[in-house]
Amino acid sequence: MVLDRKNSPLKQPLISEAKSLLRPTFEKFCKAVEEQKWDEAVAFYDEEAALVETGKKGVHGREAIKQEFLKFSEVAGKVTFKVAFLIVFRVFERIYTFLVVSTALFSQVLSEHYEMTTDFITLNAEFELTSEKKGVEKGKALQIWRKKGDSYQLYHEEFSVA
Repeated sequence: MVLDRKNSPLKQPLISEAKSLLRPTFEKFCKAVEEQKWDEAVAFYDEEAALVETGKKGVHGREAIKQEFLKFSEVAGKVTFKVAFLIVFRVFERIYTFLVVSTALFSQVLSEHYEMTTDFITLNAEFELTSEKKGVEKGKALQIWRKKGDSYQLYHEEFSVA
């Protein structure tokens, strides 16, 4: 079966499904990080989650991730994010790409990138964060969210900051 990219009946349901499954959770997670509510932010992670700074170090588990957040807040101070995402759905052998603009107050989301399977949503992002102590920094992140019951939890997060 070959799907027509321009006239696919699956295009809108896929966008709606991705946004309804992960976007609200991701926005709440970002808001908790920006407000430095570390207990709230860490609650979005799976109990067995890993947080990896590409090429540097990684930690495992909610408590270790919380400690990394605390260290980050000491070094950076208060932060705000601009996040750029691109949604990509793989349906059969076709790839669909969508740009979505957010009206969230805490960040300017330009686009989103998701890849979905039955139990996982993968989110790739480029971001810009502005901190009171370090100024503007740009980076990339990969997040893997795992389905747990009726919701998703952050299972693996890998990032780099330039």
